[in-house]
Amino acid sequence: MDHSNSEIFERSYLSRQIRYDTQAAYLGRDPNQLLIQAANRMSRLQDPHRPRKLDDRQREQVRRSKIIQNLYDARQSLSQEIYDSFDTLKEAKAEGSPLHVGYLQIQRLLVATIRAEERSLLKATRQKYDRQAPIDNIERQLSGAIVRTDTPLTIHKRPQLAFLERSRIGEALFSEKPSMLLLERGLNWRVPFINDLIALCGRRERCTPSKRREGRNTNSESDKPKEKKSATGELYPVGCRPYQCLFCLGSVDLADDDRRHDFATRYSLRRHLQRCHAKRLHKSDGIYCPHPHANCVGLVFKDLGLFKNHAARVHFVKL
Repeated sequence: MDHSNSEIFERSYLSRQIRYDTQAAYLGRDPNQLLIQAANRMSRLQDPHRPRKLDDRQREQVRRSKIIQNLYDARQSLSQEIYDSFDTLKEAKAEGSPLHVGYLQIQRLLVATIRAEERSLLKATRQKYDRQAPIDNIERQLSGAIVRTDTPLTIHKRPQLAFLERSRIGEALFSEKPSMLLLERGLNWRVPFINDLIALCGRRERCTPSKRREGRNTNSESDKPKEKKSATGELYPVGCRPYQCLFCLGSVDLADDDRRHDFATRYSLRRHLQRCHAKRLHKSDGIYCPHPHANCVGLVFKDLGLFKNHAARVHFVKL
């Protein structure tokens, strides 16, 4: 395949899953299944603490070696000669100067030498670790110290559920044993569970925006309209944010966060009204103000213009 060596084929083309015993096939023997299984599990038995690459200090140590420094000095002297004769390296390359050819040779030799020195240092570091690691582990075991070979587990926070019914359903499903459900206690468990299921079916969640739609919203936190807090500390004050949906705010089927959701622009609010609340905006018997405040309960407007005027004047929402 015209590769420089077989390492490229082994790293990029050869399958990591071992299915056949080629040595046994070549010798005309039956395949050794235990050997195949051990080879497949080889990656699980590797030491995760064994050095896999050089750190910054070791790479800096390689570049400070005498051989590398001599190559750096030779490249710098050739570069200075080129700049004394030509204005730029491109001009020296265009004219085919021998100085530029020598400069490229030293540059390639410098890169190859750095890579060779890094591979050599990494090999020596691994050999030193292979000799010293078993001794250190035995000394830790004899001294009674705890040897941690696994990575610390990531502790995930408990998810915050939007509805209390969903939280109770989850606790009921995973807290009781199946044998307890056959006793009299099971009846006391099933009745609240079914009631929570019925209540959850009547609730409604706001659609989660996709990543593509979230990426369009370039407004920062400082650009968003600030929330107007009520002086009395009400959960749903009369004065709303400019891009809130009054119909979602008055819907008891939604979670509190979804009821107080603030849209990015006036146009996104209008699209939401046309898609979700178009029937409520064009009722023949009038439009009811959906805000849950006591002063707005029962208010009916004859047409859409009066309702928009009320929403902008009282609730600060421009529809």
